[in-house]
Amino acid sequence: MRTQEDTINIRLIYIILPLIVIVAAVSFLTTQNYLYVVVPGLAILALFLLGRFPEIGYYAIVFMIPFGAFRGAAPWVIAFALTALTLFQFLLNKRITDRLKSSLWIWFFVLYAVSAFSAVISAYPETAYHELNLLASAYIFIALNLVYLSYKSFSKTLPAVLIISISIGAFLGTIAHYFEIPFLAHTIGTGVDPRAVGAATDPNNFSLMLIFSMPLLVHWFFSAKRPAEKLFVVLVVFMNIYGIVLTYSRGGAIVFLITLLFILFEHRKRFKTKYLGLLLASVSISALMVIALVPADYWERQKTMTHTKTDTAVGRRLSYIVVAWDTFKKNPIIGTGPGTYKNVFAESGYARHFALETELEKGPVGLQRRAHNTYIEHLIGTGIIGFLVFLIIIWIALRNFRKALDNCKKSGREDIVSIITAYRLSFISVLFYLLVFSDVYHKYLLVSLALSQVAIRLSKEDPSKETGE
Repeated sequence: MRTQEDTINIRLIYIILPLIVIVAAVSFLTTQNYLYVVVPGLAILALFLLGRFPEIGYYAIVFMIPFGAFRGAAPWVIAFALTALTLFQFLLNKRITDRLKSSLWIWFFVLYAVSAFSAVISAYPETAYHELNLLASAYIFIALNLVYLSYKSFSKTLPAVLIISISIGAFLGTIAHYFEIPFLAHTIGTGVDPRAVGAATDPNNFSLMLIFSMPLLVHWFFSAKRPAEKLFVVLVVFMNIYGIVLTYSRGGAIVFLITLLFILFEHRKRFKTKYLGLLLASVSISALMVIALVPADYWERQKTMTHTKTDTAVGRRLSYIVVAWDTFKKNPIIGTGPGTYKNVFAESGYARHFALETELEKGPVGLQRRAHNTYIEHLIGTGIIGFLVFLIIIWIALRNFRKALDNCKKSGREDIVSIITAYRLSFISVLFYLLVFSDVYHKYLLVSLALSQVAIRLSKEDPSKETGE
């Protein structure tokens, strides 16, 4: 039941919003952009629709994660509107803060404080302060996850959104490979087939996302009741695996195998003796299909993983570690500023040694390179202090998943044990991939951190409240 204070707040909102629309519309009429006079009204209408169904905005943001090449500023606009809406909801119902409670926040703020201090003394302030803005945006995104993830969205809707969006990317990557669609593939050089990127901007990032989907697909397979549905899941799994192959990602191949081992170990009890022959037959058939369909260039690229003298990409990645070690020795405590590894590398001799002519022509910006390792990015950017805080955040998230599973098993909550297990394995796959990929604010990392806290909350709540019974 609404209190008198809530009613007053609602009336104030209904008075203020039309005034904002009128003022904005009139301001457009006084400029050459008078045709945009309808924009404020449409924006408020969209905001009201978002207010009625805020979860749709959240799902839209998550859905667009694999579509980095096409999404533009849409996720930012939706996130801004959703944040504004959440603040309005807070004015009306302060109980929303219950969902925001997390043991992670204190460490998020410590990491921000360390990053801010490092930015202040950084020799690369422009980059460092930009990274601080990204870190603040990351925290807002985590908060939106915590607010809008309910039992149903956690166990049903979100997995579906993740699987569908990632698998669409896999389909686009496969189509691009066979029909040679330029904007869906990334060329890595002569003599090698184009690397699939799906709708993403980078083949390695695309590979990370495809691997992230694997535990969720396995959860879907074991949860499916009908044989036809299970067969469909198997086809999607095969398509996503083939998508990983078409990225030609060497790190992706290794992380996929590691993730596969984790999945097999986690679900080992499901493989009963009577099904062992069927399992081995399925694996054998799948292996033969992969061997038959995988491009010959894929195996050639994987072989170059140890060719440090002939493969410049491998040599360059080794140089990232050398530069990182030299930089760490000079700035071990607080680092060179968040996100500034690329600036440091650009000033090294290795940058010019491995640079292409087109990169040299761009000057210092063209020489910038990420470390291809998120942990190194943290270590160099914020020193040993920031690095340890980042590791503590990861440890708390892993502990949250473990505690949530323990709580569910003790209380007989088998309804969400499988999906929590899947989320944890997906999170672990990201953690491994970040050893060969730089993205401190990868959306699936942020989603996983939030999911760990939601898992704890749901494992302690009354199931009847969660399902609305």
